[in-house]
Amino acid sequence: MKKFYFLLVLTIVVFNVSFSAPVIKSIASANWATASAWDLNRMPQIGDTIEVQAGNTITVNSDIVVNGGVFVKIYGTVSFQNNNSTLSLASPSKILVYEGGNITGVSASEKIRIAGSIVFQGNNPVSGPVMASSTTTGFVSFSSTPLPVKFVGFTLSRKSSDILVQWSTSQQVSADHFQIERSLDGSNWNSIGSVTAAGNSFTTNNYSFTDKNISSKIVYYRIKEVDFDGSFAVTPVKSIKAEASNDIKIASIQNKVLLQFSQEVKGTVVVRFVSQNGQVADQQTISNPFGQVVLNSKVTGNYIISLSNGQDINTAKQVIL
Repeated sequence: MKKFYFLLVLTIVVFNVSFSAPVIKSIASANWATASAWDLNRMPQIGDTIEVQAGNTITVNSDIVVNGGVFVKIYGTVSFQNNNSTLSLASPSKILVYEGGNITGVSASEKIRIAGSIVFQGNNPVSGPVMASSTTTGFVSFSSTPLPVKFVGFTLSRKSSDILVQWSTSQQVSADHFQIERSLDGSNWNSIGSVTAAGNSFTTNNYSFTDKNISSKIVYYRIKEVDFDGSFAVTPVKSIKAEASNDIKIASIQNKVLLQFSQEVKGTVVVRFVSQNGQVADQQTISNPFGQVVLNSKVTGNYIISLSNGQDINTAKQVIL
């Protein structure tokens, strides 16, 4: 194969990543402040995705304050049972009450605040599907006609014992968040984190999540996109081995080139856009590439995208931009 030696200037798209966090679920009907009510045996804290499971009633009878962002999903019941009891959450917290879920109380002095704004009072109970955030006036209904999310990229990369999970969407409507799910056998799945979605978008959005300290010989991942109304879409399953080879993939997404490096490449890699008549229309460089890299260029049409580091990397693929 003819080798290409060229100079490359690459613009890396900064990933739109919100907080990624543990998922903490209720396992019994109990007081919010009771550690044993939750599967992690602790109270919910900053950054958590908090799930009140169907059939469970979580009681708030004192002042609960979380001085940071959390994501609350209510499938069961949150019940305020004491005058002046409050649940105070900071921005960018969000509360979703799904169908069958409820928030109840008795007195107007029982409140939920998000970033200082009152979104709930106990004398006005709510039932799902409704949601509230710092930008809503109280609880509002979910969108009733969400469109399916369009995944256009889902990749895994390994650096030492950490695995970088990256994915892209070209369309998402009423998208609330993504759940990252992991399996060690390809059959049994656990949610290991949550990343908030961009909401309504018809442009490319890129997301990432790092799964740390993974020692298994092979690990499986999938991404679940969850809409405000609870409907969801799931990616195909991807796997990565402990001794993964440095595979390089080339694809195009909405007039952009997506490069995927399964392991970090030390040094400079050169990328060239070659037209059908053999002319170099654009060339750019990147140092120590790792994971998913998105390349912007002004060229459009059919091009051969070639990559080389002048040593062991020499690959090319035809794409349409």
